[in-house]
Amino acid sequence: MNKSIINNTNEIWKDVVGFEGLYQVSNLGRIKSLSKNVGFYFRKEKILSNCYQNNGYLVVNLSKKTEVSRKSIHRLVAQAFIPNPERKAQVNHKDGNKQNNCVSNLEWCTDSENKRHAFKTGLNKHTPPIRIGKENGSSKSVIQYDCSMSFVKKWDCIMEASKNNRIDNSSITKCCKGKLKTAGGFIWRYANENN
Repeated sequence: MNKSIINNTNEIWKDVVGFEGLYQVSNLGRIKSLSKNVGFYFRKEKILSNCYQNNGYLVVNLSKKTEVSRKSIHRLVAQAFIPNPERKAQVNHKDGNKQNNCVSNLEWCTDSENKRHAFKTGLNKHTPPIRIGKENGSSKSVIQYDCSMSFVKKWDCIMEASKNNRIDNSSITKCCKGKLKTAGGFIWRYANENN
């Protein structure tokens, strides 16, 4: 059961997924323990303190019965507030600030989307991954012909043609460069060449 509480600062609280009735997370990235009776004592609701992980993300310790779990706050916010119909596995900070866990700054993403965002925003200074196939700006379109030079299909890149025809990409390249007559029983030419 998800309870939502809105206070006068427009902070919205929802139960932490997996810790319903024990903890809540807010749209501003705060976590609180809910009030409860512990033996003879009544423990009041309180905002939890968080700490930094080595990777710069904010985490919080949550306990359930005798188990203590360390949880990333940005994931708790996303799980509570952001629908994830495509079941993407990672949560991205849009502004690149790992401490800004407001729901408006978070989005579900894939690993490759997260890495692309890191390179675009300059968060990751390492060399970007090698782009292959049609995502590589220097790749060339190729045309596939049968042995009588009748047009079969135009492909965006050699990798795409190789994968779909199960032909070694280096053989297609050699054919395009005139080093082989055919590859996989087909004649191949770069699309920008005149035949």
